[in-house]
Amino acid sequence: MFVSRVQRLAAFARVTALFSVAAATTVCGGRAEPLLRYPVIYADMDGTLLGSDGKVRSATVEALRRFRACGGHVGVATGRTLDQVRPYLDELEPDLPLVLLNGAMIATPDGERVTSTETLSAEIVKTVVESSAHAVGVIGLVAIYPFGAVADRDDPRLRASLESAAIDVVETCDFADCLDSVSAERSSGPPLKLMVVAEPAAAEGAAKTAVEAVGGGARVTLSNPAHGVIEVTPAAAGKANAVARVLRERGIGPDEILVFGDGENDAEMLGAFPAGVAMGNCHRTTCDAALLVTKDADTDAIARVIEALAIRHACGKK
Repeated sequence: MFVSRVQRLAAFARVTALFSVAAATTVCGGRAEPLLRYPVIYADMDGTLLGSDGKVRSATVEALRRFRACGGHVGVATGRTLDQVRPYLDELEPDLPLVLLNGAMIATPDGERVTSTETLSAEIVKTVVESSAHAVGVIGLVAIYPFGAVADRDDPRLRASLESAAIDVVETCDFADCLDSVSAERSSGPPLKLMVVAEPAAAEGAAKTAVEAVGGGARVTLSNPAHGVIEVTPAAAGKANAVARVLRERGIGPDEILVFGDGENDAEMLGAFPAGVAMGNCHRTTCDAALLVTKDADTDAIARVIEALAIRHACGKK
């Protein structure tokens, strides 16, 4: 799901013009002023909206505030769970649906209601458990459901990894025996996502094992190499698919959105829309998929791109 070369060239020409030519003006706020160039922004969180300290930079918050004041709409597209995203909602103030779990879940902007989910098949879950649970370097598996997370073992390294990611485990059990009963007891279907947590040095090998096990039946992403986190999500999910669905439902065209990301799980999203912006800390496939590569997440790069590309000069001027 990548945009055509013609669309990419058109977007590049548009962005180049924005940097070099003054935009035409129209009425904004009762006087002749430019409006937004891109009325919609969707952005990843970790490594994009969030710096290495796990915080949103104040310049980003201010740029998003100005963008919304000019009539723009903001959404987040992340691999995080709803509980992991909630602490940031007051600061980011999204007004478009939340794309969560790499597209396996969509929720209302306030995080109060889940509107759609994609689940892994029971066969895929069984295959991943059998191939990965006792693979070399794997320290644990985690199944993510709408009701919370279930871990396959009580390992201090796994607990530390989940605590650092603010993932609360509601139950621990042997996945070879318990997942069906967990789903039945909680009136839930199969999990939305499986996480394979490995020692960082073994992460690439564990990801390869998962890819070989699922074939084309699910998506496998090495989402956090530094922490050894591999994510298995439904084949029908994906940030690009979920964001495209949101746009279709609102009658928004692909040329009206500016998307930001950095990780391997953002590559498809940045390649699916003409104006994809990768952070300087991007995974190589994500850098290649983007229209532009800016500076890393520990700078004010997002704010500068929003100011330069999305907000026309006088609309919402400080």
